[in-house]
Amino acid sequence: PKLHQELIQREKTTQTSWLKPFWDAMYLDDRSPIVINTNPFFLLNDHPMYAKACSQVGRATNLISAFLRFYHQLRSKEFKPEFDKDKPLCMSQYANLFGGARIPHLNSDELLHYSDSNHIIIAVAGQFYSFQVIDNLFEIPSRQWKDVKIISEVDLARNLNICIEHGKQQKSFGQQSIPVGVFTTDNRDSWAQNRQELINLHSINAESLNIIDSALFVVCLDEVAPANANQASKVMLHGDGRNRWFDKSLQLIICANGKSGINMEHSGFDGQTVLRFLTDVYLTSIEDSFSSQSLTIGRSEPRPLQWIVSQQLINKISQVGKKIDRMIAKVETEVLEFTDFGRKFILGHSLSPDAFVQMAFQLAYFRVFATTVSTYESVSVKQFAYGRTEVIRSSTKEAVEFTKCFTNSTTSQQEKLESLKLAIQSHTKQLQVRKAARGPERHLFGLKNIALQLQKLHGTSIPEIFNDKSYEIVTSSVMSTSNCGGFALALFGFGPVVENGFGIGYNITNDSISVNLTSNKRRTFVFMMALQWALLTMRAVLENNLSTIKQISKL
Repeated sequence: PKLHQELIQREKTTQTSWLKPFWDAMYLDDRSPIVINTNPFFLLNDHPMYAKACSQVGRATNLISAFLRFYHQLRSKEFKPEFDKDKPLCMSQYANLFGGARIPHLNSDELLHYSDSNHIIIAVAGQFYSFQVIDNLFEIPSRQWKDVKIISEVDLARNLNICIEHGKQQKSFGQQSIPVGVFTTDNRDSWAQNRQELINLHSINAESLNIIDSALFVVCLDEVAPANANQASKVMLHGDGRNRWFDKSLQLIICANGKSGINMEHSGFDGQTVLRFLTDVYLTSIEDSFSSQSLTIGRSEPRPLQWIVSQQLINKISQVGKKIDRMIAKVETEVLEFTDFGRKFILGHSLSPDAFVQMAFQLAYFRVFATTVSTYESVSVKQFAYGRTEVIRSSTKEAVEFTKCFTNSTTSQQEKLESLKLAIQSHTKQLQVRKAARGPERHLFGLKNIALQLQKLHGTSIPEIFNDKSYEIVTSSVMSTSNCGGFALALFGFGPVVENGFGIGYNITNDSISVNLTSNKRRTFVFMMALQWALLTMRAVLENNLSTIKQISKL
């Protein structure tokens, strides 16, 4: 009761929410590398009409212009508010999308936001370039955001080509760029020390870091051309670690064949915010044309950023490069592009599509590993001020009974059907409770953090529940899952959140289900095949198709 009363008191005195400082610390105090472990990715669908979007420069121009138009709407207050049916949603996260950077420090990072940013960063083969894309609002105090102009597509494409050609010239002269961006893949304390060493070495390094930190976003022009979803997933999740700056809130990644997506730094906003952003961006990017407004201050030439590095720093860059290579080699990625059915079929049986797919995850895991594990599904609670997410734990007792029933050859079709419906009902009830922010997990998270603070200040003991093995098991998300998709996205994914876990991002459309699976070599391909089996088996039970079930059981 004392901890709960303290939480209530903090809610009364905070300008945001009692959860926010704990939530920020959860991300910013974590010393693990943010690549793979924290930063998720979103792979966009291809441009449906224009040939220019198939080229790297064409698609990059197309999407950067759409990013800037979204930013212009946001700043000029022309951005339409979000609703969940008739409930307005908190819009605070959108302020963190642009001009944001996570700055490494020893013990805890810092999240910075530059509201006066007017430039972007282009990354080509590990070399960074900067140029202005918005004219300067602050030179004329009387001007309003609605009067601010953005760079034209013609000037934008020209600048991108200059960056690419400069990179090619550097290579032809045998001048390799110094991939300082690889430092952002390292342990946060190590990166903090190396960043400070860069700053101490020369003021040019401090200037280059500030230019990157304060940019609206980073655009990564990659030389690779992924031929399938698996390859594209790996590019968007981590790439080679060199042509990136993972500390930036948004990285727009464009491959040589026009495949494109973003990698996001997670501490300032959640997937549902980025989904709305990318949906608007995608719609804008497939319009016939953009405004031809040019910068009123004239063309802004791309400028390569300079680095002054010692031999010691060069050696450290090489060492960190080897570390990210090992991280990448350790993580398996598999993509299931399931097209046998989707949302329409599931709704046709009066079932929740999301709960249906969640039960497929449970069944697939049970078939491969013969056990049930703690499963995390995030639920947005943006209907509350500064709301982030709550948690559904999908591995309910009904889900366990369902997996046992479906893998038992002696149970009848009717028993299987009833167990499936009960498991889905249980999951759906959880969803309604969590969306209302009435779940236990964030509440317990807050109480635990208050207890730890009081222990540090006064030496008080921590309630036994937080040291109990069962609490550790429940909150260790062996399957971490998130449903984040729409017509703009081809794929969404992230790395496993625990060493022995799976990262599962999925998107349910009317006629398909795409699932991005990652793990640290835990038979990921086998799990993907088991998931396909689970989906087909569950459909067959709904259709009461015995012959189909017999065929599927052989898979």
